Amino acid sequence: MKIDNITITVPFPPSVNHYWYHAKNKHFITAKGRLYRQLAVAEILHQKLCKRLSQRLGIEIVVYPPDRRKRDLDNLMKVPIDTLVMVV
Repeated sequence: MKIDNITITVPFPPSVNHYWYHAKNKHFITAKGRLYRQLAVAEILHQKLCKRLSQRLGIEIVVYPPDRRKRDLDNLMKVPIDTLVMVV
């Protein structure tokens, strides 16, 4: 099955610093991170976009920040991409 374009709209992600918690050489997803992942997965399932892909995936992310603060875009990309990898 060839799919040309899929648009997935998910909530604005927390930064990686608020998504992961590190303690004693272990990594945990924070409550804020678990909530984001739950909301993003629910939105993907609601849009019926959870598909197993057999080909390579290209991704384009458009970000609409909730406020005018400066952000590190590399930091913002990790969380949604990790969430998509979990679902796809």
